[in-house]
This record gives sequence, C-alpha cells and structure tokens, in this order.
Amino acid sequence: MHMEDLPLLMDLPSMLTDWVPKVASIAVASEGKYIFYHAGEYDLRLRPGDLVRPGSVANRVFCAKQRVEVDVDESVYGLPYHGVGYVLHAQPGRQMALTIILPPRYKVKWISYPFLIGRREDVWYPIHFQDIVWLESYEKQTWIHTVEASYTTHLPLHILEHELAQHQFLRIHRSYIVNVAWIKRIERDFHSGLLIILQLPTEQKLPVSQTYVRFVREKLGF
Repeated sequence: MHMEDLPLLMDLPSMLTDWVPKVASIAVASEGKYIFYHAGEYDLRLRPGDLVRPGSVANRVFCAKQRVEVDVDESVYGLPYHGVGYVLHAQPGRQMALTIILPPRYKVKWISYPFLIGRREDVWYPIHFQDIVWLESYEKQTWIHTVEASYTTHLPLHILEHELAQHQFLRIHRSYIVNVAWIKRIERDFHSGLLIILQLPTEQKLPVSQTYVRFVREKLGF
C-alpha cells in the first residue's frame, strides 16, 4: 500500500457512515490485493494482503472500470454476499476498487421517505419530491434545485436516478435529472439534440445529451 493512501483509507468508515448500513463491511483493493478492510456485522474476514479473487465484486470493478452491484456466491470467499463496488482514482495510472459488503440479496434502499435532505449553509432541510425541479452534478457535488433555493446532498446522481425513477424523475444527461412535472416544453437544439425548458421564472434550459435522447423520447412518448 502506498503510504499517501493510508490517511484516506483509515478515514473511510467514518466518511461512509451517512449511507453505509452498520451491517456492511468495507474493503479496498489495489493491484490485485486488498489493502484495507473494515469489518461490519456481515464479515467476510478479509485481511490486507489477501488476493482479489475472480468473480468478486472488486475483480468485476477492475474489469468493468465502473460501478458494480451484484450477488456473489459462496464459492468466491466461502460466504455469499451482496456487493456494491466503485472505482477509486488514486495516483495516475493506478486504480483502487472500493467494495461495500452486505448480506446476500440485500436490497440497498437509500431513500425511505418522500423527500430528500438537502444542506444549505450548515442547515439541513427536508425537500419534498414535488418541490424538486432538477438535480445536478457540479464540481464533485450533487445539487438539489427548487424554485426558492439550491441545496447539496451526499447522494450521487446514479443512486438518485434509480431511487427516484418511480417518482417521475428522469435522467437526461450525465449531470442532470429532471422532475417531469416541472417540464414546460422540449425543443430541438442546434446540434439535432434536445433542450428541456423547465417551469421556472428564468425558464431554465437543460440539454439532453445524445446518450439519453432515445431514452427520453421513449419514456415521454414522442
């Protein structure tokens, strides 16, 4: 393990307490080996220096180079587990894999109530779904925008996309999720893409990226 990584890794459990259940264990792997392990209530008994095995969540993260969530059977580490894995970018040319280890078939539920908790000037506010106009990823933070104000949340867009899909929210761009109820109109832009204009005094315009154009058309039926 590189010594410059040690302070960050030692702080991981406290950094993740807002969204990782107490039952979860936390593992970090680099260059084919685990370099950090924090045992939760569901413990695979991994140790720094243990090899990353084929079929594990860490192995899948390294292969896919993106977030992975999957159930892993007992043939890999002796106990079945549900894992959520993320790529951690360390020094140039070196990647680490963060794995959240949970009981088998664990359903990760990030939102339990019909509102999100937003933060503004060190004060936390419950923001009901119907008041959220759009959500935005900007400068490594997730922003909740309402008509009155903007707030930050610790939840990333890829989590919010899945959690809010049943509440008429729609991903339109890697940086934007919109509340469909706040769409005023949809226009073509100069590059044959789409622009969504929201029902705000300023008529906020958000681009639909080419990756999401077909998806948006199918979901909205046009």
